[in-house]
Amino acid sequence: MGLFNRFKKENKKTPAEELTQTDFSNISMQIEQYENEDGKPCYLLDYYDPNSYMKQLYDITRLIIEQTPETLPSGNQVYCAQVSWYGISDCEYLDGNEKYGRKYDMKNIRLQVDLEKLMYDVKYQSAVMKELLSSKRVERYLKQGLEENPQYQCGNYVGYIDRKQSGEYGKFFDATVGREVHNLPEQKVLRRRYREQLEKDKVARNNKRRAEIERLNREME
Repeated sequence: MGLFNRFKKENKKTPAEELTQTDFSNISMQIEQYENEDGKPCYLLDYYDPNSYMKQLYDITRLIIEQTPETLPSGNQVYCAQVSWYGISDCEYLDGNEKYGRKYDMKNIRLQVDLEKLMYDVKYQSAVMKELLSSKRVERYLKQGLEENPQYQCGNYVGYIDRKQSGEYGKFFDATVGREVHNLPEQKVLRRRYREQLEKDKVARNNKRRAEIERLNREME
């Protein structure tokens, strides 16, 4: 099986759902050349970990990463990417030509990565896909990215993998890059929209509570 072996084409099925067709029988990670909605060349990677499903409720991490890094105003480079987590036995739901399910519930992230190692170094692949991109870790960083003054400024930057003193791969976070990404204009817009949505939700809850109190008062009259 070649490194850039295309996934098997999915047969069209009439039911509203179908099993995933990705085959991990010979290799833990499938890699495909991909073009995103903006027409930028990307890699699409699906990494299968048979030992993770019971404790994390998923066993495949999907990463779509642009092939060309983004250069930040400081000169630091990061890769724009999307990540999702799903199970090998998950169904894919079809609505016309539209597919949805956990596989397609993508989170926008930025990370620093050695693309060559990600293609060829199986230990590096494991460290990136299982440790750096674990769902709990990524979601924790994204939640902090929506706060104005979190403990660690990060925006949607999740860090990188490098060698530790022991020689093993480990997770690292560049605080300078985190602060820079946190203060990018698009991240400021995301935080403003998040605050606005929180305020809308608060108003909706208060209105519902007020309506319930008024209903109870009418019943008591």
